[in-house]
Amino acid sequence: MRKNMNVLLAITFFLISGCAVTKQAPVVPPEELTLQEVHEIALSKDAIFARSLEWMARTFVDSTQAIELRDKENGKIIGKGMTEFYNGEMPTPCRFTIMIEAKDNKYRVTYSNFTGMWGAARNLPRPLWHAGHIEQVKAKLRKLDATLYAYLSEEKNRKDW
Repeated sequence: MRKNMNVLLAITFFLISGCAVTKQAPVVPPEELTLQEVHEIALSKDAIFARSLEWMARTFVDSTQAIELRDKENGKIIGKGMTEFYNGEMPTPCRFTIMIEAKDNKYRVTYSNFTGMWGAARNLPRPLWHAGHIEQVKAKLRKLDATLYAYLSEEKNRKDW
C-alpha cells in the first residue's frame, strides 16, 4: 500500500511539474487590443460622413443592425461588424466595433472590442487575448480599412441617369 502511495505521489509530482514548464500563450497588452488608422483625404467632413455611411451599407450584411450611432454634427459613426480568425484548423467568428470620425480633409477609424465566438455552436462570446488571434483579426481589418479608403477616394459620377 505504501509503495502504491509513493508511486501515485511521484506521478502527481511529475504531472504538476510538467504543467509548470509549459509555454504560456502570448497575451496582448491592453493598448494593442485596438487598431486605429488616420487617413488624409480631399473631402469635406460631411462628404466623408455620407460616403462612410454608404460604404457601411454596402459592406455589412445588415447595415440597419450594424450601424449603432450616426452623429452627423460631430462626424461620428459607430457600428458593429464580424470577421474571423483561425484557431488551429477551424475558423472562429470574431465580432468587433468600428468607429469612424470625420473632419475636413481627414478621418480616423478605430477598430476595437475584438470578441471571439467560441464553443461548438460558436455562441459563447469571449474577448480575444491571444496575440496570434489578434494579429489575424488586425490583418483582416487593415484590408477592410483599405476598402473604406478606396471607396472614399473614388470619384463619384454624379451624372443624371
